[in-house]
Amino acid sequence: MRTDLESLYIPTCIECQRAKGRTTKPTGPLHPLPVPDQRGDSIAIDFVGPCPLDDGFDGLVTITDRLGADIRIAPTHMDITAEHFVARFFDLWYCENGLPLNIVSDRDKLFVSKFWKALTKLTGIKLKMSSSYHPEMDSSSERSNKSVIQSL
Repeated sequence: MRTDLESLYIPTCIECQRAKGRTTKPTGPLHPLPVPDQRGDSIAIDFVGPCPLDDGFDGLVTITDRLGADIRIAPTHMDITAEHFVARFFDLWYCENGLPLNIVSDRDKLFVSKFWKALTKLTGIKLKMSSSYHPEMDSSSERSNKSVIQSL
């Protein structure tokens, strides 16, 4: 009976063709990030790569101030650990600008690690992850990456 309905009745029923039910859940609204109050309060971190091997490095890290668009670009390894990246972050950003109030990043394995979560909890930094498949949430970082890729 099911095959008869699917092959004979449903294709000829005009109402069935017009009012097809949803097969997925409706998507929720995206909430944009608030504009930071001061320079250095909110930064975006993202990785570009893999790139061709140059001087032992195979990728780049971009750290972008979300308010002032100050950008730090540094070579890195694509398989860098969270512990090594924290030391790199200290040299690249903290020494000149201090600790930010929050860090926006994609869901890279580095930022989801237990070490990084413990560090942000210890220092009081809020780690804000962008939504999966929605890079427009972290537009300042994505724009920086686009400029870097075009320059390369």
